[in-house]
Amino acid sequence: MTRIHEHGIVRALAAATLLASTAQPVARARNAPATRQPLTPEDVVAVPNPSDPRISPAGDRVAFVVTRLLPPGRRQSEVWLAETVGDGQERVPLEQARAPRWAPDGRTLAVLAPLPDGVAALHLCDPAQPACRALPETAGAQDAAFSPDGRILAFLRADPEAKAPDPLVVDREVPRQTRLWIVAAGGGTPRRLLEEDLTVWSFGWSADSTRLAVLASSSPLPEGQEYGSRLLSIGVAGGRFQVLAERTSPQSAPAFSPDGRTVAYLAPLGDFKERGVLQVVPVSGGTPKPVAGDFAGTFWQASWRRDGKGLLAALGQGATHALASVDLEGRVTRLLEMRHSIIPLWESVWSVDAAFDRVAYLSEADGGREVWTARLAGGPPRRLTRLSAPLEERALGPVEAVRWANGTAVVEGVLVSPVGAGNGPLPLVVWLHGGPAYEWGVGAQVQSWAQLFAARGYRALLPNFRGSTGYGQAWLTADVRDWGEGPMSDVMSGVDALVSRGLADPERLFLGGGSYGGYLAYWMVGHTARFRAAYLRAGICDPLSAYALTDEPSFFVGYMGKTAFQDPDIYQRLAPLASVNDVRTPLLITHGERDARVPLGQSHLFHAGLRERGVATELVVYPREGHSIAEHDHQLDHMRRVLDWYARH
Repeated sequence: MTRIHEHGIVRALAAATLLASTAQPVARARNAPATRQPLTPEDVVAVPNPSDPRISPAGDRVAFVVTRLLPPGRRQSEVWLAETVGDGQERVPLEQARAPRWAPDGRTLAVLAPLPDGVAALHLCDPAQPACRALPETAGAQDAAFSPDGRILAFLRADPEAKAPDPLVVDREVPRQTRLWIVAAGGGTPRRLLEEDLTVWSFGWSADSTRLAVLASSSPLPEGQEYGSRLLSIGVAGGRFQVLAERTSPQSAPAFSPDGRTVAYLAPLGDFKERGVLQVVPVSGGTPKPVAGDFAGTFWQASWRRDGKGLLAALGQGATHALASVDLEGRVTRLLEMRHSIIPLWESVWSVDAAFDRVAYLSEADGGREVWTARLAGGPPRRLTRLSAPLEERALGPVEAVRWANGTAVVEGVLVSPVGAGNGPLPLVVWLHGGPAYEWGVGAQVQSWAQLFAARGYRALLPNFRGSTGYGQAWLTADVRDWGEGPMSDVMSGVDALVSRGLADPERLFLGGGSYGGYLAYWMVGHTARFRAAYLRAGICDPLSAYALTDEPSFFVGYMGKTAFQDPDIYQRLAPLASVNDVRTPLLITHGERDARVPLGQSHLFHAGLRERGVATELVVYPREGHSIAEHDHQLDHMRRVLDWYARH
């Protein structure tokens, strides 16, 4: 049983009738000179992004990655070292370096960086110099970790790329597998573990360095990673393995307990990949046991505590995020706040030193995303980086969590307002997250673009409608076979609450969202004409055809209950395309040319329906882009187009 006070979004406050703030603003409008300029798209793409903070075993330094977008479409990544107590910082002298991993003695830092031919390989760096050398025969490495005794490096590497056949026979030509390898930490000939034809997605060492826990699947495709991966325990000496669990969630690497008898991992919820249930399973075999399975929140990136009596895990609870301690009886204790604009389910956002004294973590507690450090026992946190310092010269509006009633449920969201907006009605942008199993949080809301809208005089409402993470399993699954009507009612009740409070102008409402948020935007413009204009990116408008064309058809099965061919009626009933003739809202649609998750044809379908009827619409396709728009110049163009589209209407 979970014994922490639960958020209770679905159960508590059911009698609330007006919008209510549930948190103090976290990105406050600063008492700055009147000359402070509003945020621009150029500011958003210029701010570097820190990631993957790894604290040294002694807790004295943190290695982390800094990524910058460069025009026109380049991406530069560097590994930096920062002192946790002093002010020293320096860059590891390798171009395009990433994935820093400390040796147990703290004298060596392994990173991935390209060789002269551009292929990534492991490099061993001396943090005292710093100086680095390539580790022979590790070309193609993708991730790595030292064994606890420091003698071995385990790493992932994909099979050599074979020439693609011409023509390509669908479902017959399987992409190359990613294998698990080990090599002596000082160099030598790597040896492949796990001879079976499996792709390894992530792994973790046992404390005695004799075994590895891995997540592996027979398919190297996203379907295999997210729906077909199993938890295995592999012996380093002989490569023999045993299956500990048949189904896992890929968001967190498996972790051995300190005594080596138990493995912690994330399990899927029903047929969902989204979002994992924290579980432990004996290495000797047995039934996995949920940990805090009834907790009204979402865990990710979990590891064992030093005492072996519980876990440390990143936690999303409502619109807030934290590092938490979870004991095996289900008691959850929040240790420190980690503010994020949206829950970063697929990222490593924290690490702890060998003594379990000090942690390094990512947070937007003071503006943009930065690397922070703090002691687990408590005390004031310390900001180690100032990568978002240019944002201090921009007028960022207040960010706060808000709640409103929708029938018997209470829905939560995030509200971003212009600097000095007061309580009068303003134009409102309703901004829908993807997933649908993600959640907006009370971070700075710069990268989400909400601050861009605030800088131009809009309020932005970011709702955590049913299907969102952070509120427990009942809310997470409340959109099963109800992708459109239920979530839309959650969103529109929030709009009505803002209008009734006099904070939103009912004649100037705007809508936007991407991925599932794009689907919901399609659905909403087909069922209401209240929005002056809408924008969406990579949205599904016809689930039936999307099921057949996506790289992840099992995603639909989790929400629809059956495949599109077993139950086509539910796919057709939930198709926004069926309502295209009812749309009156001007619609801007954007899509990546190479999107495998939501095929480009989904945007062409809806755009063609609007164009045929003379509804104002534009479809913009970004070359080389996948499910997100990543290139520097494309991001700039994207933001400018959306801002212009809203301003035009």
